[in-house]
Amino acid sequence: MKLAPIYLIGLCVLLAGCSPKPPTPAQITAALNASVQKENPEASVSINGGGMGTGGKYMNVRFACSKCMRRAPGGEGKIPADGNGSTVIGLDAGKWHYDFVQVDYEDGERSILDEKHTF
Repeated sequence: MKLAPIYLIGLCVLLAGCSPKPPTPAQITAALNASVQKENPEASVSINGGGMGTGGKYMNVRFACSKCMRRAPGGEGKIPADGNGSTVIGLDAGKWHYDFVQVDYEDGERSILDEKHTF
């Protein structure tokens, strides 16, 4: 019965129970660190919240960011600062990914990194 694996794969796809597992907190932390360190190699993140969205097709992730780059007061250049960030990791075409990282600072300033990552 050589066709049995094909039927199992078809059944798996129909039931949508074979979606790839979401990334682990360690994988998410590593990806976010890589994203913020492109602007400042000393920047780092630590996940402090989040959860799976309705239907299991996306995850909200919140994190603290140390030494992330933000626009300097007056708008000229960038400086390192601590803030709180977030991103949405979605499942699309069988792969988990995010398209941007947002960091909010105490004074209301917001940085958005157009950073794409696929797990």
